[in-house]
Amino acid sequence: MSFTLYALLSKEESPPMSAEDLMSRLDAFFTRTTDFSSRFETIPFSNNKSVRLEWSGWSVVLTYSKGEEAKDDSIEINKRLGKSAPAALERIDRRIHVFFADDANQIHTTQIVDVMAFLESIDGAIIFDPQQNKLLNVS
Repeated sequence: MSFTLYALLSKEESPPMSAEDLMSRLDAFFTRTTDFSSRFETIPFSNNKSVRLEWSGWSVVLTYSKGEEAKDDSIEINKRLGKSAPAALERIDRRIHVFFADDANQIHTTQIVDVMAFLESIDGAIIFDPQQNKLLNVS
């Protein structure tokens, strides 16, 4: 089953980001990974450039966005979390949307964990799982 994660990037704590920065950071993070490739692509009906990571035919697509689209996601996430939402979550207007392809045979569990570790390595990132309506990196 495919799934999605969001990494919301706070203005105060998270570094500057662009699609190019995202690609550069991902390539550096996965530099020692075998059977790995990355490339830019544009998702239909979107103006945002995405980064596709591939391992042996399986892929993850990460899309950085900022502005109203990202802020709308933050507002929705804030509503879903209710009182457990971090302060000022609804004002975040930068995010990375991550789409993991189906891995029914659990062949790429290591890569899934590694992508999640990459997201956690971004200073100030708030990682949200919309399938479970919960934050994944709350201390």
